[in-house]
Amino acid sequence: GMHCVISYQWLPKILNQMQQAYPKVLLSTGNAHRIKKELLEKTWDIIITVIPLKSTALDTISLFSDEAVLVVHPDDPIARKKQFSPQDLKGRKYISPTSREMDRIYNTMIHPAGVQLEGFWTVEQPEAVLSLVREGFGVTVFPKWALLQDLKAGRLAAVSLLPGGVQATWHAVRLRAAKYPLYHERFIGFCETALT
Repeated sequence: GMHCVISYQWLPKILNQMQQAYPKVLLSTGNAHRIKKELLEKTWDIIITVIPLKSTALDTISLFSDEAVLVVHPDDPIARKKQFSPQDLKGRKYISPTSREMDRIYNTMIHPAGVQLEGFWTVEQPEAVLSLVREGFGVTVFPKWALLQDLKAGRLAAVSLLPGGVQATWHAVRLRAAKYPLYHERFIGFCETALT
């Protein structure tokens, strides 16, 4: 299960590696919304997420980290800044691949600063989010690896969220008490090298 839809940008490579290594294993993927509940109900064997979880019932394995950055149109005045300030977003549209309640940057930086946005848009498809930002419709926060081609081509600009950056760590989460076959471990191993 994928708790963060941005994962679909690197997941196809992993699924292809798994299919080649284990052609008889049936692979299935989809969006996961309630991590602990869906694992306990065996909807998913493993859920990939960037949300840190603490539960004695769950085993959380860190996969890789990357810097989360504010993404803007290259002509946006924010693009010339070295670091984002929540006040930069006053009167702006903020586009997120997740809900307002689940968006960590909104809940830890934007809302606590009392910034009044023009609107908070939830658009679950990552490519649609980036297309809107490319057109200057609003701003978003994404992992930097997901933007590399757009940054090189000058279609988007990225601004650090804090001095030294904000690291987003991706995790594989599964039930702690369950026994897993070897191909589960291989899947996690493939995920750990997803950005290499």
